Amino acid sequence: MSLPGHQKRPSAQCSLTACSSSSRKRRRHRLPPPTPTVSAGAGTVAVASSPWASMNEDSLRLIAWRVLAGDLLDYVHFRAVCAHWRSSTVCPRGHGVTDPRFHPRRWMMLPEGHGLYPAHSKLHGYIRFFHLDTGRFARAKLPVFQDHSVLDSVDGLLVMHRDQDTAIRLLHPLTGDVVDLPPLVTLMPHIFNQDLPGASHPTHRFVYLRGVCASFSVSAAGVVTVMLALHRIDFSEDGDHVAGLGSSLPEPKLIATIPTDKLAKPIFLVECNSQNLVGGYTDRSLSHMVVHRLADLKLEKLIPLRSIGDKALFINDRCLSVSSNGALPTVVSDTIVLPSMKDGSFVQYHLNTNT
Repeated sequence: MSLPGHQKRPSAQCSLTACSSSSRKRRRHRLPPPTPTVSAGAGTVAVASSPWASMNEDSLRLIAWRVLAGDLLDYVHFRAVCAHWRSSTVCPRGHGVTDPRFHPRRWMMLPEGHGLYPAHSKLHGYIRFFHLDTGRFARAKLPVFQDHSVLDSVDGLLVMHRDQDTAIRLLHPLTGDVVDLPPLVTLMPHIFNQDLPGASHPTHRFVYLRGVCASFSVSAAGVVTVMLALHRIDFSEDGDHVAGLGSSLPEPKLIATIPTDKLAKPIFLVECNSQNLVGGYTDRSLSHMVVHRLADLKLEKLIPLRSIGDKALFINDRCLSVSSNGALPTVVSDTIVLPSMKDGSFVQYHLNTNT
């Protein structure tokens, strides 16, 4: 489902209200010191202010874009140094969804338990986020979304479902920017036509619209396209559901093939170090795993990776790569953590030792 840029709603009234204590300390130290003074006879003469507050605007913008390439929150702190730095750089608010540079990449929303996000009274309107590389935490207050459910968090943005009418909304939690998309109400007949537990109940049927994995893209023209994969709903008998959501998708295109004697199910796809990786077990005994670069598979190069650097891959319904250099001491580099296919317990597989 897609909407052009001019159909986006104004920014919602939500903001980043608290960060980790270390982030607050860094922000304090970045504030410019007061202008020093010296005594001169009967009066006091001000010494020239710091040159940082009068830095050339072109230089400021160049530095700001490099800071933003690393992390959005660092960019926010950069703009908070002084009024000159703030006025010389682009405000993320208003661009948060349609400009991928302002996406809060690598910030993952922390689920707070069943029914505890984002409207539960215990959270007082806050949602917590964790940075997968640095281990930092941040909180965002979402006071206007108490009637919404969070379906997924993609590239730091929230895919939300409005309970009253099943409308889908894409929200930037740190800027408040929102894109409204068509509702999922057109999918209700597919739920009624299938033998799903509780599908006939007016309330329970909405549960099947909330079990999704999401992906989205933004075109150069500002068109936002969201793809939702709904769990346990089969559309094989009717191909018109996509058109019902107001979107037209291209025909599927074969990207790469993997010989079954090289990689057996289950197979996962995960982004790591700016690359798409494909991995899984090599046989049905589930005793050996391999990981390939998708770019290599497209060139028919079946060369498995022996190392993924300082990253660990966490594989489940949603796949993540997490740095072992962050704040989590139990994360081990060059490992894959996933549920066992045999008994449901967690397995940690070491790529470099094949154990």
